Amino acid sequence: MTWMRWGEQRMRAVDMFETGCRQVDVVNALGVTAQAASRWYHAWPSGGRDALVGAVRLGRRPRLSDEQIGQVEAALLAGPKAHGFATDMWTLARVADVIERVTVVAVLGDADVAGAAGAKARLDPATTLCDSVA
Repeated sequence: MTWMRWGEQRMRAVDMFETGCRQVDVVNALGVTAQAASRWYHAWPSGGRDALVGAVRLGRRPRLSDEQIGQVEAALLAGPKAHGFATDMWTLARVADVIERVTVVAVLGDADVAGAAGAKARLDPATTLCDSVA
């Protein structure tokens, strides 16, 4: 979930708290962790909405836009063979290659691919992703 979507989730949680919903209701309705709902619930009475607005994004901006991430996800879901690879196994090198082809954003190393590898595992947990070179 992007940092902007977390802000939207926090504001939805405030709306729910204001109508009398419990933390567990927020967890179930918004799909957030119990820990997040608890933090929001305890910050809300003392600071209201302002307490949950969230900080300005810290750190460097993501190299891929949400649209590009969607394009990469769609490409990964098509499978390795759809991109000319001989087998149906994803490797970090293959994921990096697909990211570069789809987005024209250079991948500098395995650390840059880690997020994409995690995204692939979330999309299709049954898919094997290994770090060996294919």
